[in-house]
Amino acid sequence: MYQEFVSYAIARAPPASCLYLDEPCDSAADSGEQAMRLGINAEAAVEEALVFFGCREEWYMIAESVCRRKRLKEKLNGKLVEQTTGLKGIVIRDILAAVKQLASEDELISMEIEEIRGLIQKTVAHLR
Repeated sequence: MYQEFVSYAIARAPPASCLYLDEPCDSAADSGEQAMRLGINAEAAVEEALVFFGCREEWYMIAESVCRRKRLKEKLNGKLVEQTTGLKGIVIRDILAAVKQLASEDELISMEIEEIRGLIQKTVAHLR
């Protein structure tokens, strides 16, 4: 796979005369300007590479999974459990696991914070 990528990158590279090697590139802004001069669009380059290597669908499935986990973590996390219950320590992990058993990922993501707090309180009452 790596050799395929190297071959792909070499085939897509602009001619050396377009790289402006004699100009220093001190900042990210300078490299962005250089990319603009070369006509490089990062999103288009990534999309083209994904299609070339046949992993576009896999990439987007993984990206969606990461986004879903991030949204879930924003809604249900140890800090929320601690604020809601006043508890600390390892018991928070147990409460998080129990809440995740009561409601699916989709349900938790769609819930309001107050609904999740209620679910946490219900879980704590059940665990005691």
